[in-house]
Amino acid sequence: MQTDRLQILEKAPIRKAVVTLALPTMMGMIVQALYNLADTFFIGRLNDANAVAAVTLAFPLFMTLQAFGNLFATGGASYISRALGRKELENAKRAAAISFFLAVGTGIVMAAVFLLNIKRILTLIGAAGDTFRLTQIYLSYIMAFAPVLLLQVSLSGILRAEGATTEAMIGMMTGTVINILLDPIFILTLNLGVRGAAIATIIGNSFGVLYYITYFVRKKSVVSISPAYFSFHRGIIIDICKIGIPVAVNQILMSVVHTFSNAVAASYGDTVIAAMGIVMRTSSLAFMLIHGLALGYQPLAGYCFGAKLFGRLKEGFKFTITIGTVLSALFTAVGLTLAPQIIRAFIDNSEIIALGARVLRLFAVPGLFMSVQITIMVSFQAMGKGLESMILSLGRQGLFFVPSILILNTFFGLNGFIFAHPVSDFLSIFLSVAMFARLLRTLHKQQGQAQ
Repeated sequence: MQTDRLQILEKAPIRKAVVTLALPTMMGMIVQALYNLADTFFIGRLNDANAVAAVTLAFPLFMTLQAFGNLFATGGASYISRALGRKELENAKRAAAISFFLAVGTGIVMAAVFLLNIKRILTLIGAAGDTFRLTQIYLSYIMAFAPVLLLQVSLSGILRAEGATTEAMIGMMTGTVINILLDPIFILTLNLGVRGAAIATIIGNSFGVLYYITYFVRKKSVVSISPAYFSFHRGIIIDICKIGIPVAVNQILMSVVHTFSNAVAASYGDTVIAAMGIVMRTSSLAFMLIHGLALGYQPLAGYCFGAKLFGRLKEGFKFTITIGTVLSALFTAVGLTLAPQIIRAFIDNSEIIALGARVLRLFAVPGLFMSVQITIMVSFQAMGKGLESMILSLGRQGLFFVPSILILNTFFGLNGFIFAHPVSDFLSIFLSVAMFARLLRTLHKQQGQAQ
């Protein structure tokens, strides 16, 4: 089984390799996206705008936890794939163990910092009144189990790095399906509201982590998370952080931007917060499916780059872009034509439905080019291009979105606030394409030299 995975990375036809690696990841991401929608959906059944707003305000901090999990998932996976391509199995095992134990330690520190400063943090993210109380309840549970949430993300990435995308999917789906099944029980049947949503999230993710750890303990993986392979290996840690930190920074910036966006939305009332929250959750379905496709391609890209199979790498990139663009076009069409029906599925409020439908249609237009941007980003990460990855990570959130929202909201009010999102998306797409065109020229030269 372990040899078969490496054979897929090195020798299988490109279409078969990408599809074999990407399908499980995409299925897992679909379920993960449904999980992101589940809390909002079942809390929306309460028809309480404050409760929906509370989950919306909490989402950026939840994203921050996932960001640190992705630091070790993406940084570790990039190193592991390239090490396997260079036939350095021991270093691959060391990277896996280092990623695992650093994720645990980081989760413990984050839980302590948040719980000791919870009221101050809630004030900073814009919680007030009844929404403050509900947000505090939800996040107190979530942040107390930060190590579990970090491991759910990081262990999935480690498995994907060796081509075990099916096993990564099973762990992701285990946690997510349990969470979705428990949501209506805790939120509605037991009438626990946002508290129930948090408890369901914790239980689901705990089962997912248990599956991953069991898989490693039974030695079915090519790599290992055994303490025997853990050390503060300076070179490996630096390499993991070189790729992982831009990913984490990007997600943290997304969290900060969401918080900033929520603060601006709050000036227009809870209706705008609720509408934006529903749109962001529903848009994540398309994003996560395309991201799943790119993540399936990532171990192939990293392995081929490490093994200097540049022609195979470029072929995999082109195939991934093609499939992703077709999927993006389908999501764009759905968003443009069924926007009101999608928002109505979450809450029966005519004002929120009208605003949410308008915003969702605007988000759908740049979504047509989503695959191009995501695949380029993942390619830089897979190849260990830390600087390029950092520039793209900072691009949308820091360089484009914050200035866009400040300028457009100041001059055009609510309309400017809404349009800031698609404007920053288009600008970041142009930046990604320009940077990757330069990289392709470099790869072409390296391919000629290798031949």
